[in-house]
Amino acid sequence: MFHASEVELEVGFAAAQSRLISLAHTGGIARASHAAREQVLAGQASTGEDGRVRPVPALTRVCHLSPVCRAEVLTVPVRWEAAGAGGPPEAVLDANLTLVAVSARLTRLGLVGAYRLPPGTEAERLAAALGGALLASVARALTGPGR
Repeated sequence: MFHASEVELEVGFAAAQSRLISLAHTGGIARASHAAREQVLAGQASTGEDGRVRPVPALTRVCHLSPVCRAEVLTVPVRWEAAGAGGPPEAVLDANLTLVAVSARLTRLGLVGAYRLPPGTEAERLAAALGGALLASVARALTGPGR
């Protein structure tokens, strides 16, 4: 399921860029990812191909490549993998977090990617909810108190 969303941040590009790079190097993207999944999926279950209800797979791995900046655009490729008990990934998100300069005091934070979900999930609703929660979690980390 394809997902794209964005939000404007009341922070200049240079500050947002520095903060997102810091998040990438200090585990902040992983923390934001776990917080987003927990917010959306707490207590939910899915129905497998065999008709059995089972818990939504846990987020087992969050990784990202080094941030890349070209002109006034910063991109951080992100991957989530979620799996059941010791099995292969059942849900995978491959996406790019991007920062784009809008004006001297505004920066656009975006998330564009594909989310592959296990059978029995409401893919479109879940992809939108997870993408929105991740974007909000990263936005809070970039603009929240102490920033």
